[in-house]
This record gives sequence, C-alpha cells and structure tokens, in this order.
Amino acid sequence: AIDKTTDNIARNREGFCSLSLSFYNSAVKTLTIAEYETSIINFEYYKQVVPLCDSTTNLKKSEIDFMMALATMFEDNFSLVRTDTGKCKLIDTTSFMKAKEAYNKVLMIEPLNVKANYNLGVLYHNFAVKLLMNMPPDGSIDDLICIQDRADKLFKEAAPISVHMYGILKDDDPKKYDFAVLLQQLATNMNETEKESYYIKEVERLKAIQGK
Repeated sequence: AIDKTTDNIARNREGFCSLSLSFYNSAVKTLTIAEYETSIINFEYYKQVVPLCDSTTNLKKSEIDFMMALATMFEDNFSLVRTDTGKCKLIDTTSFMKAKEAYNKVLMIEPLNVKANYNLGVLYHNFAVKLLMNMPPDGSIDDLICIQDRADKLFKEAAPISVHMYGILKDDDPKKYDFAVLLQQLATNMNETEKESYYIKEVERLKAIQGK
C-alpha cells in the first residue's frame, strides 16, 4: 500500500503466493467438526491474499468448492439428538443446519449449481426420513404428530428445488435422472400418488435414454 511500484509488487508476489498457499492448506487441514470455524477463518484469509499472488484466480469457484466440502463434512457427521424437553423428542443437529447453510451459500453465488441444488434436496429428504425412522417408541401422540409434521415440511422444502432443476436439465444429463428418482421418493413419502406414478415413468424413460 505504501510502495506500489512494479519492482516492489514483483518482489512481494512470491511472499503472497507462499502465504496464500499456507492459508489454503491450513483451511483444508482444519476442515473437521472440531476445527471448522478455524478452517473458515483460514479460507477467508486465503481469499484476501491470493489475488495479490495471482489476480486471475477464480475466487468464485474456490468459494463454491470450499462450501461444498464444508457441507459434505457436516453431512458425514449428521445424526439425531434425543431430548426430553420441548414438544418433539427428536431435534435437528448443528450438522444439519450447518450443511444447509453451506449449500445455501453456494446457491447465493451460483443459483443454478446442479450439485448444490441436488445435495440440498437430498439433505432435506434424508433428514425427514431419519426423523420418521427414528420415532421414539415411548413418544406421546403429540410427539409423533410433531415429528410427522416436521418431516412433511422437510419433504415439501425439497420438492420445489428438485422440480425446478429437473425442469431445466436436458434428458441426457445424468443429474436429471437423479432428480427424477428424488422426486419419486418425495412423492411417495408425501402420499402424492399421481406425482409418484408420473416420476416412476420418468425414471424409466430417462433410464432408457441414458442407457442405465
């Protein structure tokens, strides 16, 4: 900032390259449940420093890659927590909320990111299924109704994301098949028989087109 001469910038570039690499490696190393906050801090420093090393660096792609890795890490650590307080005895974990947050950050950068949209739909679907499969045997009627309601809301949140992406993908795109399968599962879980029948046919149609 003090000396912006060409020679000074050239001399310092090597240092910034080394520093940005260190921050990036530290972000990767600390990408764990125990240290994810440090990982995020390191990645933010990387974003600040790397343009001083290489002004052509695609920060948008780097951020998407990092957020996808962060979301996947949280998904891998997803579990349900039992509680004796409140109306529902099964509550969502920090891992579910953090994975959702990371995917949404990707979609803020790139709304039509196919993988992030698909993974977010699957996240909602899998969390709802996990809630239903783990209903407490000692739960009251109110508990069971509450859990069922929460699962239904999650299925409904997954549906519009999946329908939108399914509509814009071409028939030969493998992800369109994946979205068709997800939409079939959502329709089944929401007892929407007409939609279920439609997506069963779509799954078979896409399977034939894509040679699956």
